[in-house]
Amino acid sequence: MKGYSEIILASLVLVLLGLVAHPMPGMTIMVVTPLLVLAFGGFVALLWKERARDEREEMNRMNADRIAFLVGSAAITVGIMVGSFSNEGPDNWLLFALGAMVLGKIITHFLVRHRQ
Repeated sequence: MKGYSEIILASLVLVLLGLVAHPMPGMTIMVVTPLLVLAFGGFVALLWKERARDEREEMNRMNADRIAFLVGSAAITVGIMVGSFSNEGPDNWLLFALGAMVLGKIITHFLVRHRQ
């Protein structure tokens, strides 16, 4: 059963994101949004405590982290570009999210490099 918890929680997060993306009655959104936050929190907790047993697993984990960062930042960048070409301009939350991701990457890289 090891490894399935992450898949189940990730799937639940994706389903809840899909629900939140579509307009729904006020009471439904008030139930779905906290469920999304809880599911995402559980997913983060499982990933945070994940430990590699050997170098191969550690390399797989690092590659997955790198790909996830690149895909996430590319998706946010596309969102910023689409927003820039619309009349409203880019959503400030997209700008904040991309800035937070890049800043987090830089700070982590700096701290890890100076700890060694």
